[in-house]
Amino acid sequence: MKQINTFGAEVEKPVTNLKTGQSYPVSQNFFKRLKKAADKRQVKNHYHFSDLKPKTIIGLVADDLGEQGLDNGFNLLETSLSYQRSLTVLYQKMLTDLKVTQDALEKEGAAVINLAIHPLAKRDMATYRKMVAPKGVYQWLWYRGWDHTAGIDARAQNSPTTSVSVWKAAEAVSVVLGCSAAIIALFGNSPFEESKRSNYKECRLTMWDRMMGHAKSKADLITARFPDYKFETLVQYFNWMFGKGTQIYFVLTRDSTYSGYKSMGDKMLIPQGQLSVLGYLSKKKCPAYLFRTIDK
Repeated sequence: MKQINTFGAEVEKPVTNLKTGQSYPVSQNFFKRLKKAADKRQVKNHYHFSDLKPKTIIGLVADDLGEQGLDNGFNLLETSLSYQRSLTVLYQKMLTDLKVTQDALEKEGAAVINLAIHPLAKRDMATYRKMVAPKGVYQWLWYRGWDHTAGIDARAQNSPTTSVSVWKAAEAVSVVLGCSAAIIALFGNSPFEESKRSNYKECRLTMWDRMMGHAKSKADLITARFPDYKFETLVQYFNWMFGKGTQIYFVLTRDSTYSGYKSMGDKMLIPQGQLSVLGYLSKKKCPAYLFRTIDK
């Protein structure tokens, strides 16, 4: 059987105020302009509403571009492009997304900046409350012990993806990890953070130590770092990521409809005990708590 390669991209974009240069939270009108543009392209589309604030728009989903929405805050846009079978077609869609986004931002005095971090944005709680996107899973991150302010200064990343055969998956992830330092060196462009020069030419990835440094599960930070050995098989990968010493995040209630892990609402169940994913899957039954009932 002939293998058909597919290609995708997640493109994140820090937003800035054109007059002040400060980090800028997009308005609800921004998404309405995206919808007008999608209607003009004559493609089927619909809004993505917050699970915490059902009247608040946090994205537009269109048949041709996928979702043009928010990452962790209103100051950081994220487009999850629909996968393609041609790099040329994917590139054209990326250009369309950028033009539509810039046109919509221009009407409210804002623009995308070509940096992985907004150099003037703060990472304090006041900024966090102003910028954070209303997504239910973020409440859970705080409960888990993560410091979610660590990336609120619009720490962006671009994630190109390609399909691989399942029997090549372990080799593929090892190749990507092995090349990661060179890739970061080539594309890193954030030597500034919180209005100061960083100690690094690229400092986006330094956020993980702050974000997960006090996590209830120590494995959260361990699995965010470089592994100690190259993965030769998927068994090795799954044991490292989901095996002994790690702790499952949450599961969903039986009656829930999956709409993306960042839009869980009150459907999250926390399994009792410090089970790993593999430990949870090995059990026939497992007591759990509804996240909304836990005293946080």
